[in-house]
Amino acid sequence: MPLAIRSAASPYCGSSRLAAAIFASGTLWAQLATGVAEGTLRALDGRPVAGAPIVAAGENGFRTAVDSDSNGEFSFTLPYGPYRLSADAQQGAGAAVYIAPLETTRVDLVTGASQTVRKPGTWTDTTSGRVYPEALSLTSLLLSREPSSVTVPLDFAGLHDNRLAVESHRGFSWTDTQFKLQGMDATDSYQPGLPVVLPDIQSLDEAVVRSAFAQTASSSAGTEAGLFLAQPGAAWHGGLSSDNTGAALSSSNLPAPANRGLVRQNAQFRRFTRDRLEIGGPLAKRADFYASSAGQWASQTEPLSAPGTGQRSRLLFANARGRIRAGANDQFDALYSGSRIDLSDGGEPAGLEATMGNRLAPSFVLPGGFPSDPETDHLDFVQVGWTHFSRANSGLGVLEVRYGWSTAHLDTSAPATGHSRIELLGGAVSGPPPLANLAVRPRQGIETAWQPAVLRALGTRFRIVAGGGWKTSGPINRFNAPSGLNWITANGAPAFVTEFNT
Repeated sequence: MPLAIRSAASPYCGSSRLAAAIFASGTLWAQLATGVAEGTLRALDGRPVAGAPIVAAGENGFRTAVDSDSNGEFSFTLPYGPYRLSADAQQGAGAAVYIAPLETTRVDLVTGASQTVRKPGTWTDTTSGRVYPEALSLTSLLLSREPSSVTVPLDFAGLHDNRLAVESHRGFSWTDTQFKLQGMDATDSYQPGLPVVLPDIQSLDEAVVRSAFAQTASSSAGTEAGLFLAQPGAAWHGGLSSDNTGAALSSSNLPAPANRGLVRQNAQFRRFTRDRLEIGGPLAKRADFYASSAGQWASQTEPLSAPGTGQRSRLLFANARGRIRAGANDQFDALYSGSRIDLSDGGEPAGLEATMGNRLAPSFVLPGGFPSDPETDHLDFVQVGWTHFSRANSGLGVLEVRYGWSTAHLDTSAPATGHSRIELLGGAVSGPPPLANLAVRPRQGIETAWQPAVLRALGTRFRIVAGGGWKTSGPINRFNAPSGLNWITANGAPAFVTEFNT
């Protein structure tokens, strides 16, 4: 079962003419950014209503219809978001349903009902509700809400939300995880399992984690973590928020000196502020737009460094998404999503895993990155998409086509001179950082998915999906080592020297 983390309101509502029962969502395969609503239209006495038109009305003027079959059953494949389903003869009535991406939602409609019935077993996770406190990062979100996920670094309190984290699901290696943004690949093209996206989770409608049989026809080898941006909304709205904290609101949990090991000071924010603005709504009868921006500035301690040592960080986020409906059967959308990470210290060179795989390489223990190693990351995504809906009851279903271009610059720097020292026992680093890197991760690709209507044969229902794609990438790494040497020490005394050929 995929995890759906939603910022939508209640997924249904009732009316005097139509009732809806929303059942637990199932899994839908080989789609990019659509979901399925299926169910049965029944009369008040429980008999299925055959041959009746069912209308799905969405935002930006979207409207499509199908007829119920001889068993009263119907099925829609739709871009994710809120819809109103109604019998065609009952204009103005209907059931409001949220169609989640990559999932099948069961909606049973009863004509002439006076109330909405919600079946037991339904479970939703409303992100905007924030029932429990959590950090403003995808790492923390998955760690706290997805039972089979383990992330590195562990981000319970938000002290590590300025890092690109890895995700391990159901005990699989993190190198088997593929990240996707709006259906397009957002994984490091050089090192599998590393993301090249730092999402603003306050700008997401859905985060869907799939693995095993739930991701048939997916290009992921083990687990897929999909991210989907927020919807513009049926009316103009805006929001401004600010989160702040600091050392005055922290307390010490530093153990006694004999039990500290390498830890030398508390892990805490000296100061922290995060400010965010969003706006969205319809531009015309057939078009809408959503945009958000956020900035986070923090200064925090580095637990493995001497008391007084701190790390300053700056995170910047920007998202923009527009949709337009071109006729009754076509919808186009375009989006930009970008983020920036600036660290004054504690950087981690991209591509370091390849060096660590060498048996002669030093042991890099990096829970907090390299001291005196600043890092600057730029992560940018541009996408355009086309969704085509075939004529009602034609059986041809829905065709999705998306093109994406992305680039990530993952840069760390180091002084040009000096000798870096790594302690053999413990891995503590002194002097300049042993390595730095200028890394570029460009990618472009096309993804398609086609899902015809439900097929029936021998009393069995079949849902066939087909998809294809193309992508290309040329990752670049430019490593640098101060003076080309690294000293390995044992209890502070020089033991041997590693020479890097960069």
